[in-house]
Amino acid sequence: MGIVTKCYLGVNDVARLIYENSSPTPPTPTSYAWSDASDADILSMVTAAYQGTMDLTNYWHVGDVRNVSFKAMSASYVGESHVAQTIPIVLTHVGGRKLADGTTNCKFQWAMKTPMAESGYMNSTASNTGGWNSCARRSWCNNIFKDSCVSNDMNSVLFRQAQYLAGKGGGVKELQTSTDYCSLLAVAEINPNMIAQGSAITVGEGTQLDYYKTASNIPIGAYTRSPASYSSTNGFCYIYSTTQAMFVNGNTNEKILVCGVI
Repeated sequence: MGIVTKCYLGVNDVARLIYENSSPTPPTPTSYAWSDASDADILSMVTAAYQGTMDLTNYWHVGDVRNVSFKAMSASYVGESHVAQTIPIVLTHVGGRKLADGTTNCKFQWAMKTPMAESGYMNSTASNTGGWNSCARRSWCNNIFKDSCVSNDMNSVLFRQAQYLAGKGGGVKELQTSTDYCSLLAVAEINPNMIAQGSAITVGEGTQLDYYKTASNIPIGAYTRSPASYSSTNGFCYIYSTTQAMFVNGNTNEKILVCGVI
């Protein structure tokens, strides 16, 4: 007969074991729609999705829009200040982008449906050397805009670190990866046929997001994160129409349209 060993745990030990073998259960949302659920309910749903207990695609769909309120932001990095404003945020794609760990996929991608009210530049000089990875607009996204929602719950929903690909700029036809809380869209993510591939931009910055496969959804009049691959002074791609992009110097004031992941 084997020896039975009894182990007596104190109250604190029992509490520790219970905590280590369980995970907090998010509160049940009162509404499930991306468009009109409360910020707290949206955050609860995202938390449940990453815990594996909820499939957001049962409730949210590409093209769903939510109005999000943003704080006023002072001029920093990019030459423009922003008044407080409400911006429609549209779900652009299910999954499709790696989070910062390089293995986990996001649940949804999102973007502003329309550009912000104010204009600014990508860099204080015309140079695009270093591409998106080195430009001032990326610093603005990661240091100013990432805390810009009026609601802290919505900040937690929209600003999740993920990996973005963009050309190096400076006449170098190579891709580089950046890890950002939010970014600008690449030309290829909007419409890969907007501009001739090859020498114009670096191939591989992304693939077309489902939302933009409908031409009428393509935003007009905003910078992208795609630098010219043939020149350091031809700047970054700008969305000129639903079928055409053009290059503008990085120190030209143009509107911006931010994207990110959930």
